[in-house]
Formats: sequence, structure tokens, C-alpha cells
Amino acid sequence: ILRDRRSQMQELIYTRKGSSLVIVGSRFLAMLVMLILPVLAISVIPLAQCISYGNTAGVPVDVFAFVKYTFGWLVPTIMAALAVGMFLTELTDTAIAVLVQGAWWFVSAFSSLGDLRGGMYGWNLMPRHNTELNWSGYHDGFAQLAANRLFYAVFALVLLAFTVVIYSQKRKGRM
Repeated sequence: ILRDRRSQMQELIYTRKGSSLVIVGSRFLAMLVMLILPVLAISVIPLAQCISYGNTAGVPVDVFAFVKYTFGWLVPTIMAALAVGMFLTELTDTAIAVLVQGAWWFVSAFSSLGDLRGGMYGWNLMPRHNTELNWSGYHDGFAQLAANRLFYAVFALVLLAFTVVIYSQKRKGRM
């Protein structure tokens, strides 16, 4: 968004027939896909190791486990971070989103240090489960984790809608 302004692309984009929803939505989806693809690509190596170990030990392996956890656990966090960045950048025309996201990350990372035993997910942006072999903690806290992830996904979509409204108003010359 800021690069478009620096290169004076806004005037060109503002005059196009594409709706604000399509422009903002395509930017959001493009960034989301480009942030998810490396995670999925990196997960291929541990998946291959799991499959190899599973074949040796005779244990069935869920080949979609990394994909499920990526979309269930990481994608809502990525969506929220992207939406906050896009919203603040479009609202202020500055890079304040970097400062806000850095502060949010710092608070989220260090506020969950007491909940590292697993199953205590709360409403933190980055839920953590750092207890090995604690399936019962994960299972008992799954409803809380699902609510957390759903909240951040909905929060991201609401911020994205506000971003579309702001972008639309700027295209009409009202902001």
C-alpha cells in the first residue's frame, strides 16, 4: 500500500473499474498465500521423516497433519496480523502498523509464558502448547482453542471489511 503511494500508483488504481473489495481482498489473499506457502513447504521435511518412521515402526501417519495444524492454528494468527497491518496502513497512510504489530507481538509472546503447560489457551493471539505428550490437556482445552482461532479469523475479516470501506472512501475522494 505504501509502495503504491510512493510510486504514485494510487491515482491509476483509484480510476479502475475494479471494486475496492476486489482490490483489497486480492492484496490480502496474495499476502496470505505467500505467507502460508513457505510454512507448508518447510513442513515437507518433517512430514517425510514422520512417514519414514511410521513405516518403520508400523504406525499410521496422517499425511495432512501439518496442513491441518497450519490452517487451524497458524492461519488465524497470520490473518489477524495482515488485517491489522492493512487497516492501519490504509487508515493512517503511515507505517504505524509495524510499531503496533511489534508491540502486539511482544505482549502476546510474553503474556502467555505462564500458560506453557498446555491446554490453557485463553484469548492470546499466539496460543501455545509446549507440553510434550499432553494430549489430554490439548483435548480438554480444544474448545477454548477453537474459539480463540475463530475469534481471530472473524476479527481479521471485520478489519478487512473496515479496510475496504476506508479504501473505497479514499477512492471517492472523501478521505
